[in-house]
Amino acid sequence: YEHWGSLTEGLRTGLPQNEAKGTGEQNSFNSLYSDPQRLRTFLGAMTGVSLGPAVAIARKFPWKNYRTFVDVGTAQGGLPTQVALAHEHVTGKGFDLPIVQPIFEEYVHSFGLQPRLSFHPGNFFEDPLPEADVLVMGHILHDWNLEQKMMLLSKAANALPKGGSLTVSDAVIAE
Repeated sequence: YEHWGSLTEGLRTGLPQNEAKGTGEQNSFNSLYSDPQRLRTFLGAMTGVSLGPAVAIARKFPWKNYRTFVDVGTAQGGLPTQVALAHEHVTGKGFDLPIVQPIFEEYVHSFGLQPRLSFHPGNFFEDPLPEADVLVMGHILHDWNLEQKMMLLSKAANALPKGGSLTVSDAVIAE
């Protein structure tokens, strides 16, 4: 919650008020992902903050029309787990950096969903997004500038088949 104390400064300057503040790093995730305990804590926190939207997406999205999905930036796999629990006909993948894989697999295994959910390692800036009927981006776009957001959305369009769907759940999308 400490970042909320810098909300006014962030709104005035447009500069990051997250973990990157004062480090000079453009990408605060570098420091988070370099420490295994901080990474595990962060991914658990992402599951916590995303659980409400994940449950809503699992319940309200028309999954009956789709068979496969990929959760881009999946963290522990909170969204894939909720979708798989609610819809037995759907299979999915969590897409995130390779270092996340054991944490994702442990979480998915705790629900007994490993036959229907798998991990696809990759970097959404460097690699194409995996193809699926549905792509989900939760808490992704707000971290990046407009050019990066447009690039990620373009990659999503390239990965989706005709009639596919992109679902976005985010804190802040505008610059």
